[in-house]
Amino acid sequence: MVRQAKKKKHPTYTLKDIQAAFKDWSSLNISGNARDDIDDLFLTMHHVIDVIKSLKRSHFHTTRPGKYKPDIMQDSYKIFYNGCEHYLKFTLDMDGELQLNSFKENKDD
Repeated sequence: MVRQAKKKKHPTYTLKDIQAAFKDWSSLNISGNARDDIDDLFLTMHHVIDVIKSLKRSHFHTTRPGKYKPDIMQDSYKIFYNGCEHYLKFTLDMDGELQLNSFKENKDD
């Protein structure tokens, strides 16, 4: 029997570490899917940095196992930016570095 990790109410990765990892252009580690999400929203990387810098603990939504790698957790945040609520997911890449894995407009109403 394979045991699945459960959702958690506390982030796996500290907000301080997330914000430090995404503080400027040179430090952006963004998955291809997240880049597509950002392009679909017509946002620039400057917008992405602004949103991440604006995150507060109160924006934390949930932590859950990764879809394809359930042993690596994904922290999700919801934040309003430019009049829309956005849903961001952070996880670790193959090198163990923080990565922005998703940046979508939240359409859950």
